[in-house]
Amino acid sequence: MKLKKQLVLILSLCLVFAFSTLAYAQDTGLNDVSGHWAEPTINKWSAEGIVGGYPDGTFQPNRSITRAEFITIINKALGCSLQGNVNFSDVKNNDWFYGEIAKAVKSGYIKGYEDRTFKPNNPISRQEAAVIFSRIMCLKGNVQGLSAFADKELIPAWSKDMVGAVAAAGYMGGYPDKTFQPTRSITRAESVVTLDRLLGAVYNVDGVAGSETETTTFAGNVTVTAKNLTLQNIVVEGNLYLAEGIGEGTVTLKDVTVKGNTIVRGGGIHSIIMYNFNGQTIVVDVPDGSNVRLVARGTSSLEDVVLESNAILEEDNLSGEGFTTVIIPAGAEVVLNGTFDNVTVQGAGASVKVESGSINNLNVDASAANANVNLAEGTSVSNLTVEAPAKVSGKGTINTAVINSSNVSIEQKPNDIKLSDDAANVIIEGKEVTGKTSEEETTGGGGGGGSSGGGTPSISINEITLTFDSKAENIKDNSKPFTFDLSDTGEYPDNALFTGIIIGGTNVNDGTLVITQVNMANQNWLGSSIEAPISEDGVVSTRDILKGLDTGTPGVNLGSLREFGEDIIITGYVKKSGYTSSTSITVTLHISDSGIGDLSGVVNPWLDFEKNGITVTGTIKAGKENTKLKDVEILSFLWGQGQVSITSIGSGYVTGEEAIKAKIAELAGVTWDTAELGHLRGKTIYFKPATGAYRLKIQ
Repeated sequence: MKLKKQLVLILSLCLVFAFSTLAYAQDTGLNDVSGHWAEPTINKWSAEGIVGGYPDGTFQPNRSITRAEFITIINKALGCSLQGNVNFSDVKNNDWFYGEIAKAVKSGYIKGYEDRTFKPNNPISRQEAAVIFSRIMCLKGNVQGLSAFADKELIPAWSKDMVGAVAAAGYMGGYPDKTFQPTRSITRAESVVTLDRLLGAVYNVDGVAGSETETTTFAGNVTVTAKNLTLQNIVVEGNLYLAEGIGEGTVTLKDVTVKGNTIVRGGGIHSIIMYNFNGQTIVVDVPDGSNVRLVARGTSSLEDVVLESNAILEEDNLSGEGFTTVIIPAGAEVVLNGTFDNVTVQGAGASVKVESGSINNLNVDASAANANVNLAEGTSVSNLTVEAPAKVSGKGTINTAVINSSNVSIEQKPNDIKLSDDAANVIIEGKEVTGKTSEEETTGGGGGGGSSGGGTPSISINEITLTFDSKAENIKDNSKPFTFDLSDTGEYPDNALFTGIIIGGTNVNDGTLVITQVNMANQNWLGSSIEAPISEDGVVSTRDILKGLDTGTPGVNLGSLREFGEDIIITGYVKKSGYTSSTSITVTLHISDSGIGDLSGVVNPWLDFEKNGITVTGTIKAGKENTKLKDVEILSFLWGQGQVSITSIGSGYVTGEEAIKAKIAELAGVTWDTAELGHLRGKTIYFKPATGAYRLKIQ
């Protein structure tokens, strides 16, 4: 079988899906839009009072739109009402557009020019509009989105990423000659149609929307601007935008599933209430900086919450997973109530208060200097990692603290403390300790980890041995970090059974290996740390280390491990009652040097390829994210090329057309009949032909 052809076939399970807009039959009084390509959308927005015509009854759809006119439409569409400080030298408080520019400044989607002007009466260019659209939808830069444009080299660096982002998202496209024309003025019609794509279905009336018994699915985005609304029984295939118009109101999302991002730009202390809500990424970026409150109830599951402003996250009467991962930015004030898996503080000066509940992994990132964490009485943190100067206060408990930075203060004493050797000015429970002196202090200053001097004996690790059942020779390493090259399939064949490790050191035997991470295919397998018993001979079973790969045998064969990438990286430490825990150790198993053949000649209508070893990254081409995965004739050809199977992490491979369809649909989170290429964005598909094993990352 030719692997290149197989790869193309695997990546080609799709069918083009076109966006459409609803036609509105209302008589808007506009006399120059009949037959225009944007007529349905112009009539729709005119009927809703968001755009209007000129005194002569014309709309002039092909006329350029000024920067002031452009933001006025956006403000009306989003319901923006709060005003910020206007410091543009060419905007006066008696200008008709002063209030609109003040709203846009408060919302944060405009910034003006470097010379402190806004140029309100200048036509707005397509690239300027693209940057504004990307800010509204919190898009990440995506230069790959420019690949379809013949003039991509003419797009300047300051707008390139954002033009690519809106193109990749399907909000803006090019012209028939395949150009984007970044400096060309955007027309009134183009502005309205692009905003319509951005916002999708708009709910701007208070009350209850959606059926009590039947589920409604929206193929694109959904936007809420109503101040008080209950939105129920809907599935949003695109993004859910909770806009500025909500203000201090209350929005309840009941039995709502969002396949894209949920963007929170409105709502205050009265909250966004999520009952039986299912969402992957939630971005909170409220312009006025108020403490928007997100409440998760029922079976709600919110995988990644990225905070760009102040917030209160609360779990109440929750039976689902709730908030899984929370990212906290610089300067934000965040209050947490509930059970959180992973919380990462990523910005300087952030303030985190845990009022109730617990955090499994709390990480203060290296970029989070001077962060403050307060743990209220009755709260707990299982694993605290501090990589920057920070302060932890309160009466909550901490199980394990790993401190890799100087100038750290922790009021309460963690059960286990691990300090890097160069950590200085670390104050714990009012006393200074350092990585250099902490072991000497706990061991009475001598004995090489023994118990002389009456202190607490410590655990040290100086050697790791890998053990095999189907290979005569075991391997030792004492290099710290411990690295083993198992890529030679002659010396270490696929059927070599990896049965465990032997930990050599002081006071290790009969202890416990606490495993904090198992990285396979660049992904941590562990939702929380696990504990593996160490025998009296220092042996830890592979079955206890890699629980997700337990096959019922004494270990795991290297062939199974090679299906998940080049390296397996295990991180943890050893603890034992009555002893000071060891420092963190890392064991790296380099298990494969396999790679995919040259892809330079591969041309695919839906994805651009980039390979790195056994990993292939497939970047969705602009406008192709809505391509359907069903009804593809290529399937019948695929099975004729030889056996192909697909898996996802933690589950076995499946083979056969229907089983592979089901596996891909499961990964996409939808049915095969409704699955689109965009549903696989951010996903990794593990597949193998007759020989080898590979992974495909869709982005």
